[in-house]
Amino acid sequence: MAPAPLYCARLKAFAPVVAIAACLMPAAGTGAAYYLQARTEAQAYQLRAYRGSDPSRPVLLPRRRLVQQLGLDVFELVPGQPIGFESSLRVLADLGLPRGDAAALDGVRSEEADLLYANLSYRGPRTEVRLGRQLQIDFTDFMAFDGVKLRHLLGSGVGAEAFGGLWVKGASLLGSPAYQPDGTRESDARRLVALVPGASPELDDFEPVWGARVFLDRASGFSGSIEVRRAYLAGKVNLDRAAAQLGYSLHRIRLWGALEHDLFAQRLANLRLSARFDGDAFSAAAEAARIRPVFSADSVFLYFATAPRDEARLRAEWSIGEVRLHSEVSARAYHLELNREGLLFASLGSLGPEVAAGARTGATGRRGTLRYSAEVSFEGGRGRQLWLDLTAGYSHPGGSSVDARLSAAELADRLNPLLRGRFIGAQVWATRSLAPPARASLILEANANELTRAELRAFLLFDLEARL
Repeated sequence: MAPAPLYCARLKAFAPVVAIAACLMPAAGTGAAYYLQARTEAQAYQLRAYRGSDPSRPVLLPRRRLVQQLGLDVFELVPGQPIGFESSLRVLADLGLPRGDAAALDGVRSEEADLLYANLSYRGPRTEVRLGRQLQIDFTDFMAFDGVKLRHLLGSGVGAEAFGGLWVKGASLLGSPAYQPDGTRESDARRLVALVPGASPELDDFEPVWGARVFLDRASGFSGSIEVRRAYLAGKVNLDRAAAQLGYSLHRIRLWGALEHDLFAQRLANLRLSARFDGDAFSAAAEAARIRPVFSADSVFLYFATAPRDEARLRAEWSIGEVRLHSEVSARAYHLELNREGLLFASLGSLGPEVAAGARTGATGRRGTLRYSAEVSFEGGRGRQLWLDLTAGYSHPGGSSVDARLSAAELADRLNPLLRGRFIGAQVWATRSLAPPARASLILEANANELTRAELRAFLLFDLEARL
């Protein structure tokens, strides 16, 4: 087990946050309600080493980690008032990774403490105010920021919200690598400049961000929203996007559409259209989408990984007794847009899209305390892949359960010669209820394939939930 000083050193940084939360908590007997969630994970698994190894002689590196997650929600901090507090903290230590080795790898730490979110909130009948670290989620993206968010209902389902603060990144104050933007470093940028000429020294500076949204939210009929978001780094715009959604519901039919425009790159980023019918025993859905990721201006992916893909999907589900059947067909077109400013691609001609199509079918069911599912899927176009997934589970009325899963695949990827052959994986998850608020789980996972030969993983979890 990791020595206590590893945790103490990291938790000292959170002393101000804990102190503020403690001061805000009322004394006993004020009617405040508390909800505490705690999970302890002991993880043991292996990683494939790519240096000094090849597919015929794979080298597997063992990893041993201890992860502690703690969440605390408080309701009615002031008696009779809708004022609350919520927080989530994660602390981990890698027992087999020295600090010196971790410092040489960007985004890797031998021990760390992440404040995922912690904020105070006021939720009135028409106005909501939230202050602190919080999450901002929409249909294509999520982020965390330290600041304030306001939401107000104007009436008839119409409302507006606005937020502003500092974007949470791995290098931010009390930052979390969970929110690090794709394709950007989280290590000290000024140390990077000394090693890599041309690297920007402002990557770990504070990054202000703000956004606004106007929405229509009704129980039936039309719903929709229009929103914008902008971020700044070193006084320059680093991210600039706008999005809109529109939906319509009529009895059992739901129509929905959304689009996102990258204002920084001046192009359409994401477009989704869907239609769904839900009957008593039958449902069907159709969806079409164009997906192009939106990256910040300092992301390395902005240079070469912005080619879009088009998708279409049809799905049907129906019930026969206790069994729910489903079938689906899909098609995807991967576009191959290249940055032709680079000398490497200057001589290439036009490249058409690569098309892949597939289908899947399966069934899920439950009988008493037993549950089961099976699915077969196939896709071809960029090679081929055939998957078989089988799951089964049992739940005891006392709270204990056992779940098992078996997956088998036959792969032949046209672009990656290593992704060929048979892949088999199995997992068993057993949970034992120790007391009404506490349970322990053991997860065992094994994978066998022609690339890494064998991989073993083991996770031991302890969960505690308390409502006071």
